Amino acid sequence: MNEGKLKQKACQFWNVFCKMPRTLTTKDYWVVYIFILTIAVTVITAAQQLLSWEYYAFFGCIAVVSFVVIVCKRSRQQSPAPDNATDAKGQISISGLDSLTYRYARRSDIHEIVNIDRDWFRPHEIISADVFLKWHSKNSKVFSCMFYQGELVGYCAILPLAPKTLKSFCKGQIEESEFGADDILPLAKMKDIKEIYFFSIAVKKKYYKRLSYSLLHRVAHELELIRKKSSLRKLYATSATDMGEKVIDRLGFKIMQAGDKRADGHPLYYRVIDRIIDLRNYLYRMQEG
Repeated sequence: MNEGKLKQKACQFWNVFCKMPRTLTTKDYWVVYIFILTIAVTVITAAQQLLSWEYYAFFGCIAVVSFVVIVCKRSRQQSPAPDNATDAKGQISISGLDSLTYRYARRSDIHEIVNIDRDWFRPHEIISADVFLKWHSKNSKVFSCMFYQGELVGYCAILPLAPKTLKSFCKGQIEESEFGADDILPLAKMKDIKEIYFFSIAVKKKYYKRLSYSLLHRVAHELELIRKKSSLRKLYATSATDMGEKVIDRLGFKIMQAGDKRADGHPLYYRVIDRIIDLRNYLYRMQEG
């Protein structure tokens, strides 16, 4: 193989390496790195009499830059920007957006949460503050709020439904507005949960483009906390908007039941969660896409 073809092959391999998905594990990256280093050393050793010093430097640069790419990709995967610092109260400061914080909702936040829903949902799909207050009274960590410069600008809600309620809901027999306090599991019973309902995520429209991904990362953060203290394996979700359906689809959910077979008229989706990091990776792809 002449020098031109050898250089071309090396460049092609480098391009493939740079496009590797972030879903590879740390072990996968190190295997690739060692492979590249081995190939570089082998080629240099076998071609000592054929190649000039520029090619030694070329393959050496490939090994060094490969190592840098590995470190950067793994660092970004394992250290998402929205979770730079989390205190005991669940507040998070985001790098570059120090005024963006999170905390669990208080009763005084519920009416503003309903107002955010009015930005996106049709009147008959908006659940009343009274219903939300019942859920909150049973489990104070159902609603997680996002504040930007002190203003409540978005929220997400993950409902730990009682097994019988979740089963009826998955069959399409009941609607969300029918959930009462007795249908929500208290914090003390969260350790036994295996399936959970991703009820809602909403950001005020004027902040949607800027802050929506930050709130999605908060969802992943909440699921991480639940997963650490339970046997959570499956996540359910529905959507009342076209935008919501796009998000659900890009997060890797699969359809479980068509909307025309359900009391609420909305398709039901599910997603098996093997690792929360997989959900993080979907979020990164959405941001890049």
